[in-house]
Amino acid sequence: MLFSTHITDDLEHAADFITYIAGGRLHYSGLKDEFEDSFRLVKGGPEQLDAIAGRALGIHRYTTGFDALMHTSAAKKLQSDDTNPALEPVSIDDIVRLTNTKEEER
Repeated sequence: MLFSTHITDDLEHAADFITYIAGGRLHYSGLKDEFEDSFRLVKGGPEQLDAIAGRALGIHRYTTGFDALMHTSAAKKLQSDDTNPALEPVSIDDIVRLTNTKEEER
C-alpha cells in the first residue's frame, strides 16, 4: 500500500518502509527503523556550532545553542572531538523539520 502524507505522526505508527523525498532530492528509501537510525540529533552551545556547521544536513540556531541533523556516522565522530555535543536519537518529525529548514536564529 502506498501512503503519502506530510503528517509524520502517521508515519511513526503505520509505516514499515519509507521513501523520503524533499526539495526534489531522494534522502532515503528503505525500512523505517533504519531511516531513523541513520540520523542523530546533535545539540550544543554556540561555541560548538563551528565544529558541526559544514557537516550538518540542517540546523536550527537558538541564542543559547543549536539543534542539528547529522548522519549517524558523522555525529559519532564528534564524540571523539573536544567539542563533544549531545547526540540524541531522532524522530521522523526531526528529520523532516531539519532537512526542510533554512538556518535561522530563533
